[in-house]
Amino acid sequence: VSFDVKHYAAKRPNQLTAVSMKTPFNPDKFNFNKVNQAEKIATVQSTANFARQVIDIVSGLEISPNNEIDNEVIKPSAEEPASQTESESTTINKSVIPCDHIHPVLVNLSPLMPGHCVVPLWSEEGQSQLLFTPQHMAAATEVAIAAGHTSRVGFNSLGAFASINHLHVHIMPLSAGGAEDDEDGVGFPIENAASKETLYSGYMSIDLLQWHVPCFAFEGQDHAAVTATSTILVNLLMKENIPYNILFTTTSQLSSSSSSSSSLLKIIVIPRQPQEFFDPNQSGFNGAICELSGMLIAQTQEIYDNITEEEAMEVMRQNIGLESNDIKRISQHLSDHLVKMVFPSADPNRRTSL
Repeated sequence: VSFDVKHYAAKRPNQLTAVSMKTPFNPDKFNFNKVNQAEKIATVQSTANFARQVIDIVSGLEISPNNEIDNEVIKPSAEEPASQTESESTTINKSVIPCDHIHPVLVNLSPLMPGHCVVPLWSEEGQSQLLFTPQHMAAATEVAIAAGHTSRVGFNSLGAFASINHLHVHIMPLSAGGAEDDEDGVGFPIENAASKETLYSGYMSIDLLQWHVPCFAFEGQDHAAVTATSTILVNLLMKENIPYNILFTTTSQLSSSSSSSSSLLKIIVIPRQPQEFFDPNQSGFNGAICELSGMLIAQTQEIYDNITEEEAMEVMRQNIGLESNDIKRISQHLSDHLVKMVFPSADPNRRTSL
């Protein structure tokens, strides 16, 4: 549990209280194109090569290579008029052309921990806070790889406690917030959650985790395969208007064929109830990626002093986690697509299918 009286005081006004997944980007509201240039402290690159690897795997499935979501999903609702025309609003967050791209790294003015940064993705495109195309998921993975083993990358979708509706991810160093910093960092507690059900084990692993908020972990050394399979899940959630949080992690792993180490990628996708079912004022903490991953940011000194792990877990279980029937349906959807998934093999002339 963490508490910093300055965090909520410095935080930019929350644009999104009760919000639909259909809410388009609004250029008139605050967005990361309006930040002071002094807030830009670094850059990170996403590559066309990695994006194409992810697209190559996804494109063999029923999901189209461009991963275009049904217009019904991304049209603004009648209650949420957009500044764009209807024809413009139906192109929200469609896939960008795979290309090398430089993304800014911004200092977070209300950090959850020392070194907490924000990375807007294709900020000039004005995309809403939805991470679901192969290109966007690939870029988030490359941010996680660039951040290194001692940081994690987090994402909150619309309806999942994103505070700014402008596509971005968070870089969160592990040396703060209760995580000791060693060679790989201890990580968030969710990273050590046991598997409740293994959906696939072999070329990589896909598991339903034993966690108070049901979630899915995709893990392996083939970063493109891990990214592509997690994209399948996120697409389902988008099509069903289910908000989600994502944690990207990398850890070093000794290669079995040499003394060199390689990076093991794990992507944890947390489907959830919309944020309006969770009252931060009543619980004393938010329901975003840090809290769901096991790091609570208390809103008051009283909550920090008195809340117990059991109380926090029960609040999230009741007000954030999906029902078991929804999780079973999502698991079945993943299994149905996994049998069609084709991965690269050691032999470039042969493909390996699940």
